Amino acid sequence: MTPYTLSTPIGLDALTTNQIDFLKHHDLSPKNLYLHAQYYAQYDPQNFKDISFFVHDKNQVKAFILAYHMNDTLSLSCNFGVMIYCEDTLPLIKYIINSLEARARALNCTTLKIQDLCGSAHLSPLSTRLCRQGYQSNVLFNMQVNATDFTPKAYFSKIRKSYKSLINWGRSNLSVKIISSENPDKKHFNEFREFHAKISGQYTRSQATWDTHFQLIQHNHCEVLFGYLDNRLVAANLCFDQYIPQMRLYGVGVYERSLFKYGLSHYLLYTSICRALENPKIQSFSLGLLNTNITDPKLKNIQTFKKGFCETLVPYLIWTRTLPIPSEI
Repeated sequence: MTPYTLSTPIGLDALTTNQIDFLKHHDLSPKNLYLHAQYYAQYDPQNFKDISFFVHDKNQVKAFILAYHMNDTLSLSCNFGVMIYCEDTLPLIKYIINSLEARARALNCTTLKIQDLCGSAHLSPLSTRLCRQGYQSNVLFNMQVNATDFTPKAYFSKIRKSYKSLINWGRSNLSVKIISSENPDKKHFNEFREFHAKISGQYTRSQATWDTHFQLIQHNHCEVLFGYLDNRLVAANLCFDQYIPQMRLYGVGVYERSLFKYGLSHYLLYTSICRALENPKIQSFSLGLLNTNITDPKLKNIQTFKKGFCETLVPYLIWTRTLPIPSEI
């Protein structure tokens, strides 16, 4: 009989001291996790459920599993798989995998995706077990800039050569304003929402999702940069802290299309990266995951653009199991 038990966090107020300490030991912020779950719940309320849980051995917390149910899939997003924080002990790993599969079946999921970092020349105990249990694997690469020995000058020298003149143009011509935890101006933040709608041609996100972003700003997990040309808003981007400990992610960028030739995005993104990595609590900046199997031309172009800012590709294994639909069981 297994010594392990499960507990599902209901909210910040429901977390025990031991659970909070376990999260902090793994550099995870309970507030950040809560707000991210709220964001996805508001973005697609009909198809989202946070099913994250802890594993206990008596009074000790042995693991935390960050998992979302989205569109018949148990994962974190379309790219990220379920993230598991635990000791590398086989009985615990087997228990977690079995628990995830049981939850996926209970939710009528057709797909279960689990993520693992490729940290050495050998598979980790988690990946080894998933491989033995017949999971299919795919490698994605986190496009990453690291904070180690970071200086803006040294980083600028490593950026794709064709970007440097565009960054210099932005430096000379754009006026940048910033919303962060130091100046959480809601009225100014609403300019981003209106600018996003103007460029998109419609409001693509609910007001509640924008409110959650603003809460992330208030709690120092997000910031927005605005770029003005001749006092006119022409560019904006939003970057926020990711699930991966001490990592900031390029979230969304919006740019005046008629001015694309000037590379509005380049200077603003460069500035966001520099600001993040000069913050002592941030160890890396992510431009997202690079998928070498992508065939869509638009998505490939976006990846190519981001790769020009990235000096490091960190491989992640995404393990996938296709589950039988209820009628097939």
